[in-house]
Amino acid sequence: MSWVKLVINHEVTLRDGSQAFGWWAKPPVVPTIRVYIYNVTNADEFLNNGSKPVVEELGPYVYVHHLLTKQREQARSQVPYENKLSRDTWKEAQAPANT
Repeated sequence: MSWVKLVINHEVTLRDGSQAFGWWAKPPVVPTIRVYIYNVTNADEFLNNGSKPVVEELGPYVYVHHLLTKQREQARSQVPYENKLSRDTWKEAQAPANT
């Protein structure tokens, strides 16, 4: 087996201390969703008279999900685990400051 394969197997194997294990236990990417809501401010005129809708943008509302994985006792060829609950949040993002 070449030294390249040895290094790859050493780092990719899901065991405590490997880089792959660190990424699996606490992923470096935080899933984030940004949602915009549009409010029609002239709904009656739009629905009854065929006027152009006037919309007001609300948001963005941001959902952040923090993934954490906790390993339990490791078996011979399996990695039993449980997902830890994190505080997932919906919040209104702050508008960037005008510079």
